[in-house]
Amino acid sequence: GLFYWIWELFPGVCEVTWTLKSREGGAAIIDVHSTIKADPDKKSKSPLDYNISGSEEGAIALEEATGLIVVGKSTVRASIVVERASLGNSVIRLESLFSIERFKE
Repeated sequence: GLFYWIWELFPGVCEVTWTLKSREGGAAIIDVHSTIKADPDKKSKSPLDYNISGSEEGAIALEEATGLIVVGKSTVRASIVVERASLGNSVIRLESLFSIERFKE
């Protein structure tokens, strides 16, 4: 998909922090925060210079007995600035919303 193509051209890394917010009724609520930046260890398949910045904010609820996700939601926002000296900079902005709910039979 689109994200795979973009990560192949402009490699990035995501540093994630998981924080236990609360525990009640057999569920653990976990906050998710991350930062996105260019991967200094991976060579881009693009001949252009670029910079990546972004973040993810969200939360998940886990069933403590099984570790299964009961519900989860997060938003990822990222910007890629492609630097082209002769033509000026171009900006690619991405936003992805993630939501999961366990299917109940």
